Amino acid sequence: MNTSDNQGGGHMMIAKACLNLGEYEEAIKYVELGTDYFYKDSPNQINIKEYSFLSNFYLKNYSKAKEISDRIRIIKNVKPGTFLYAKWLYYHANIEFANKDFKSTLKTLKRQSFLKSDKSGWRLGYRILELMSLIDLEQYDAIPFRLETFRKLLRTITKENVERPKLMLLLLNRLVKENFDFSSVSKKHKDLLELLQKADGLYYWDAEGYEVTRFDEWWATKLTAKRVHAE
Repeated sequence: MNTSDNQGGGHMMIAKACLNLGEYEEAIKYVELGTDYFYKDSPNQINIKEYSFLSNFYLKNYSKAKEISDRIRIIKNVKPGTFLYAKWLYYHANIEFANKDFKSTLKTLKRQSFLKSDKSGWRLGYRILELMSLIDLEQYDAIPFRLETFRKLLRTITKENVERPKLMLLLLNRLVKENFDFSSVSKKHKDLLELLQKADGLYYWDAEGYEVTRFDEWWATKLTAKRVHAE
């Protein structure tokens, strides 16, 4: 632990642990303590900043999260056409979605279509965010085709656990059949929504993963919006 990199690495490990425990303010603190142990704009510094971005995002500090995302994307080594750039652009799309700018979310997703060919779970995140944006824009005619694309994508993933996104697909298919009545689907499939909300076991939510905007939390906002409108 005597070298600068080791000091930074220690702080990074603690920040990572805090993030996964949901202790977001603590994670941000350790990122701030550890950042300067790494060379400016080095891969390690970018990696530790990711924990700060995610923590701020989950705390709904969207302006701070955007500041971090904007800063990372102009770093010389974060080149367009690479996975790293595409991931940070995807993070930016999630900020736009959080700010209810759904049209911009879709435009940003199209800019980083590189993720669609990614062999890991990030292409699932791309599709999920796209579906949620289309639903929020009430572009319902596009949903069945996108859901079929999502279904085919899930079939190609054989080594990773995809039980959580499979549950999302099931709920969204039910939503189409119920004419996008979130309340009706929620009542009929309360048990499935609870599995997503508990987010453990096979349906674990990964704080570092592709589901930056949690599907179950988004679904809950649709129910809240309907109640407010009814009142």
